[in-house]
Amino acid sequence: MFFAGHLALVFLINKAARTSERYRRISENLSVVFLFIAAIIPDLDFVFYGFIEHHTITHSLTFWSIAYLPLFLRWRMKILPYFIATLSHLLGDLLMGKPPVLYGIWSEGYGPYYDYATAYLAPSEFMLARSLLDLSVVLVFLIIYKRSIAGQRILKSDRDVFVGLPILGVLVIAIFIASSIQGKLFSLGRENEWPVLITAYSILAIAHLLITLTIFREARMFLKNKKSESIRI
Repeated sequence: MFFAGHLALVFLINKAARTSERYRRISENLSVVFLFIAAIIPDLDFVFYGFIEHHTITHSLTFWSIAYLPLFLRWRMKILPYFIATLSHLLGDLLMGKPPVLYGIWSEGYGPYYDYATAYLAPSEFMLARSLLDLSVVLVFLIIYKRSIAGQRILKSDRDVFVGLPILGVLVIAIFIASSIQGKLFSLGRENEWPVLITAYSILAIAHLLITLTIFREARMFLKNKKSESIRI
């Protein structure tokens, strides 16, 4: 999956988990934007490609279980939503990729649909399937988000807007540039694949635009409400 799909997926997983009373208590003051950050950090292997190969250690359940252990010891169950957010990235990649989820124990990648898809679909068709998956997840996110906006806003505090949002933006831009340079996102292939690839990238652009507009709308509403409160005071 791409950024839009990962961000939408982690929101949906968190929303589903909140049906549990115990999880709702844990995530009461949770920042969705920091969940977004936790969801995309596995793709930092693009940025550090000279040291870490993509879809290796940072896409491993083994690695993240060890990495989060000190955080669990320090903050206990409060860190659980962020751990789930990072694991949601692995889940998203499993849908259309083949990450080595047990890297360090077993280096073989696993992806229930990847071998089938790549065997029967041309690279451009596979890219189109991935982009359609991303857009579908984003559309479901928008529907759920609209219905639950009062109970779970994306931006709730100054920390979200002035710390979380810039961090998320820097991470997305850095990973996007690094992955583009390495040719992981834009590989047009043969000339007869261009129409399908252009369609796929157009769908991806729409998915990412929808996510971006939603976050900007949240930021605008937060700042507007903050200004209104300061005027009343």
